[in-house]
Amino acid sequence: GAKDSEKIILTREDIDEMNPTDIVDLLNRVPGINASDSGVKIRGSTEVKVLLDNRPLNDPLARHSTIQWDSISIDTIESVEIYRGSGAVAFGDGTSGGTICITSKKIDAAHGKIKAAWGNMNTRQYDLNYNQRISSLLSLGLSGNYFYTDNYRENQDKKTRSLGLKTAYQPQKDISYEFYCDYSDKDKGNPGYPATPTPHSRDKSASLNPGILINAGSLKSNTYLGKYRKRSVDPDKSLYTLLKGWSFGEEASDTISIGKFGDITAGLSFKIDHVSGNTIPSHQEESLGLSASKSIKFSKMPLTCNIGLRANLYSDFENVLNPEIKLGYDWDKTKFQFLVAKTNNIPTILKRYYTTSTTISNPDLRMEKAMNYTFSVSRNLLDSLDGGVSLFYNDLTDKITYVRSSDGTGRYENFGKVNYKGTELTFGWKPSAWLKATSSYTYLIAKDEETDLWITASPKHRVQANIQYMPLKGLTFTLIPQYVCKQFTRSDNKEYAKPYCILECRIDYSFKSWRLFTRIENITDKTYLYGDGLPAPPREWLVGASFEF
Repeated sequence: GAKDSEKIILTREDIDEMNPTDIVDLLNRVPGINASDSGVKIRGSTEVKVLLDNRPLNDPLARHSTIQWDSISIDTIESVEIYRGSGAVAFGDGTSGGTICITSKKIDAAHGKIKAAWGNMNTRQYDLNYNQRISSLLSLGLSGNYFYTDNYRENQDKKTRSLGLKTAYQPQKDISYEFYCDYSDKDKGNPGYPATPTPHSRDKSASLNPGILINAGSLKSNTYLGKYRKRSVDPDKSLYTLLKGWSFGEEASDTISIGKFGDITAGLSFKIDHVSGNTIPSHQEESLGLSASKSIKFSKMPLTCNIGLRANLYSDFENVLNPEIKLGYDWDKTKFQFLVAKTNNIPTILKRYYTTSTTISNPDLRMEKAMNYTFSVSRNLLDSLDGGVSLFYNDLTDKITYVRSSDGTGRYENFGKVNYKGTELTFGWKPSAWLKATSSYTYLIAKDEETDLWITASPKHRVQANIQYMPLKGLTFTLIPQYVCKQFTRSDNKEYAKPYCILECRIDYSFKSWRLFTRIENITDKTYLYGDGLPAPPREWLVGASFEF
């Protein structure tokens, strides 16, 4: 994909070439990104905002930084833009790690795709997508997904279902109106930690998200409504927690001309969150964001400057002002970039008020504040070889961290001062049309400055590679080795996960409208722990096929 060191753009062509299983699989191919079934990290930070067509997918009813990946079908994506360490001015709070913007395909013809896959641990996945242009002005899109797995631990089964509807009306070339409505539900078990299992703890959740997108020239508007329901049950602890909530918001931006100042991009956003439940009183919060940014190009030198300022106003937290400046310089085949950005992260309502079998509420949680500094250099070394290096420093005040005790329970607390700093190296090599390889190395120091303790799930060294071999037209073999060093699993650094090295293999074959694929993860059946101290999966395999019509 196209990249400028800190911003990476994956086009539909890039996505088709990588042929990922889903959006999580796609993001894990990008250097510096570590995605999971429920969240995503950029350079060690979980504070990443994910938007689908300008609509936030960060789950407001989650105890940690959870993303509603179920709302995204990989086959309906047109492009993905990844901002590493930036996005606070354009996209608001919760962006100290970065921002991921996903754009859906436009409906321009009748097209459909069916995909089915099966794997071990009774894993089943079915996808359906269909688009139809009803007239020259009106089009319709439908999508559906079903996923089930028994998983690899007792009481870790999971079932998810999602449905999506999209209608688009385009009366003029540069004006369009789009109505969308997504529904998803999830039923899963919570096995707990190995030393303190919770064999009967269950979570069940559902969400309904309608909205309207308007594009009129440079004006872009997204008005959205989200309705959520979440239930946690653990009969062994006599726990029953029910939470209901809704969110209403607006995201709008426009490019306006202001005399001698030229074009300025202005943004307005507001959001209302409301929750109620059997363990908390009815609670409502409001937020408002105002932003302005400008790009400056210098005619006599290859230098660009982007400056921006955002004001965030909150009903339950202090108001903040966040500036951002980005400088870029192109010299020959080398790109230099320097970024300074200030942002803030708001603790979710569930972190403050929701109690489960493993998490105790903490209503006194405060806002995080962050300063990001990044210097990057990227260069095309040869026609077939390119590389880049980034130096990053992310300084946080009142960092929100999950503190786990020996009995398996814990709660979120504010730490004094935490910083993430390190280096990221990336290389891409394509010596021929049938061989391609990319690799990345991340060196990360993540510590609490006051205690000198490491932040959990923050390995010092991480290496990943992606090697693709295409001996015949339509046939691709892919190897994905990954190494992760020792990482602490508790905030007091009394427990840690050992280093591990795992290997994933993929085979894909396409002919006419068919695509056959197989995935084998953790080929050597390595036993290891995730950074949160939970056991990672043993060998997993998945086989499937898709058909386009």
